[in-house]
Amino acid sequence: GLRFAEIAVLLNKREATVRKVFSRTLAQLRMSYKQQEKGMR
Repeated sequence: GLRFAEIAVLLNKREATVRKVFSRTLAQLRMSYKQQEKGMR
């Protein structure tokens, strides 16, 4: 996979911005997964 710095260059964004978006997206994915797990029980 690509490093945050490499992604930032490709997207023409700051590395901190890429890290923040990644972190928020991962948190949303985790929350969505937990909600799905609850629904399966």
